[in-house]
Amino acid sequence: MKLLSLIPCLALLGAATVHANTIQYDTTAGSVFNCINSGSLTGCGTSQIQIGGVMALTYLPTLSSVSVDPVTFPTTFTSFGNLQFTCLDGTKTCGAQTLSAGVTLTININQSLPDFLTGSIGAGVLVGTISGGSSNASVQWTPGASVELFGTAYNVIYGIQSPTLSLPPPASCFSGNCGMTSIQGQITELSTVPEPAVSLLCAGGLLAMGGFRRRKKS
Repeated sequence: MKLLSLIPCLALLGAATVHANTIQYDTTAGSVFNCINSGSLTGCGTSQIQIGGVMALTYLPTLSSVSVDPVTFPTTFTSFGNLQFTCLDGTKTCGAQTLSAGVTLTININQSLPDFLTGSIGAGVLVGTISGGSSNASVQWTPGASVELFGTAYNVIYGIQSPTLSLPPPASCFSGNCGMTSIQGQITELSTVPEPAVSLLCAGGLLAMGGFRRRKKS
């Protein structure tokens, strides 16, 4: 009987209206390179570092808007900006440079919808050597690197999709963009309160079921 009594509510849950929520965010303010050991680097604490006076690595922020449904499709994939290597002399043949130990990238999420909130994804560590034409450089995040922003009706989780991001050299070009790669991530929205439509429908269904049982007994 207990199982049968749940059927009306489950049916109403399935019939509940599905709606998409808009999540809007940018990574402009607070996204910077940090250096424990600057070595041959300049620009630490900003969105562009220069390596040995030969190459530059720039973080290009994003302003984005995505739609998710917290009930049926709470997760979507997106970009958290781009990284681009360039040769300071304007060529694509600059000499090899090694990223100093202790260089990290902090991505700061500035959310405007559904709530005005901000938070930083765990820093990614830059490693490897890169020249104008070749690279084994990468950014490495701890698996599961993410930040959760706690809102009034929804919590939103911003996470790095892959813990290792390979960085192409300046000579590697695609669609007119050279030395550039996108930081891929995923966004998940979690409801913090019951969906109003679902709650009302379930309440109505349970009341109707109670009336039916009373009539049956009489």
